[in-house]
Amino acid sequence: MHGLSDSTVVVHRGGEAIRKLIRSIFKNHKDQRFHAIQGDVVVIGWNKVFGVEGANELNRDIKKIE
Repeated sequence: MHGLSDSTVVVHRGGEAIRKLIRSIFKNHKDQRFHAIQGDVVVIGWNKVFGVEGANELNRDIKKIE
């Protein structure tokens, strides 16, 4: 929702689109703080998009961002 007006809705469809979006958020806002909400429902959704290996890959990508 960063930088969007109240009347703008952006829909990202599919796992690849979501993965690309999350990577770009971390890359383009690397000097900002991020907060996450964790719970059973969120974890189930996260695992559907990323899975364990995908989460590990994302973590490696984040560590590479300078």
